[in-house]
Amino acid sequence: GRAVGPTRGLQEHLDDTRASVDAAQRALGAAGNPRRRAAIHLLRARVAGAQGRTDEALREAASAERLLPDHPATHRSRGRALAQVWRWPEAAAAFGEVVRLSPGDTIALREWTRALGSARQDEQAVLASRQGLARAPRDADMLRTQALSLPDGHAHAREAREASLTYRVPDEEPHMLRTCEEADPTCARDRLPVPRVVMRRP
Repeated sequence: GRAVGPTRGLQEHLDDTRASVDAAQRALGAAGNPRRRAAIHLLRARVAGAQGRTDEALREAASAERLLPDHPATHRSRGRALAQVWRWPEAAAAFGEVVRLSPGDTIALREWTRALGSARQDEQAVLASRQGLARAPRDADMLRTQALSLPDGHAHAREAREASLTYRVPDEEPHMLRTCEEADPTCARDRLPVPRVVMRRP
């Protein structure tokens, strides 16, 4: 738990995971539970990928793959590391494997759709977005990818763009959040992905 928390926070806090991960790896040892050992490799991959150390992230994912073959978590880890450095075709292939293994995973569907769209694989992006929108019909990211991937003359292009505009994140939201952050320290703290609270005795 102490290692996982910082990986979901700000990038400058990612190194905080290393001591906890190292301690967990020493505790498990080489003969530890394969699933738990794979989880440690994937945690290392998550940190390395988020920091742009792609080769290291892919090595850690490969180590996890040897312990936990063809698991959606290993493919997701590769996809996110590759997406971080805009290697979109490779990321799309990895996220496609996640969807194959876990077709009801709407997060994977969103990441797959985005990677296909960013790779300019428009036809595949439209198909993927439709698959995802069948499960999450108001997902702003998948609606946006669908709208951008359909050619202007397509029969559903106008409908797709209207849906994308209807359910997009409001343009004023960042300004509203910034105003709250400037006015209230608690709001600023709670905007962090993983807020840090210093406990003091009364």
